[in-house]
Amino acid sequence: ATATATAGAGVDGIIEIDRSGLVSANPVLPPENPLEADLKAVIGAVGPITVATFMSHALQHPAHGYYTSQSTQIGQRGDFVTAPEISQLFGELIGVWCVSVWTQLGAPASINVVEMGGGKGTLMADLLRATENFPAFRDAISLHLVETSHELRKKQAEAVGATEVPTKRPLLQKPLGGVPVPPPMSGLPETADGMTDEQLRAHLASAHDAEVAAN
Repeated sequence: ATATATAGAGVDGIIEIDRSGLVSANPVLPPENPLEADLKAVIGAVGPITVATFMSHALQHPAHGYYTSQSTQIGQRGDFVTAPEISQLFGELIGVWCVSVWTQLGAPASINVVEMGGGKGTLMADLLRATENFPAFRDAISLHLVETSHELRKKQAEAVGATEVPTKRPLLQKPLGGVPVPPPMSGLPETADGMTDEQLRAHLASAHDAEVAAN
């Protein structure tokens, strides 16, 4: 909303300003949502929290987090659209690249393909479809989808037929610490959006965590 203030000459040349159209200094705030109430409760109990903790709650809270409470936030009817959702060509090209790299490595009998933050599993589904004509590669790969959202893990399972069998089958994994070795071929298309990075502020000769408080 926009507002304007008009000025005119008042008594004895004093400029008068009409502020009646300006936004109120005490705007009506929307009702408190459950996540906000939860964050205030945490801050009330332990004091100010780091930006990383705040973002962890905002994104991954079991009931109210952005990536856990919404099931359709990705795609044309959601909040954002990623490349795999626009064209299958993106995932197919990634698949061709994986086969090329695997061949350059000497076509090992076993290799891990890891995607972090794989959304609805569209990219991996396209990758697998594009590599159907390379059975030796398909037999060699062990697919790992690193995802914290339970809802998205279910969608990924539907998209790529993921199972809990780690050998030569797609595998769903939750923690980052579960990424296997030897070093895999990795894809991180949207990972940074969901990371809970620490934020530091410099003060004199040292750095301190930026914190979030409730008023």
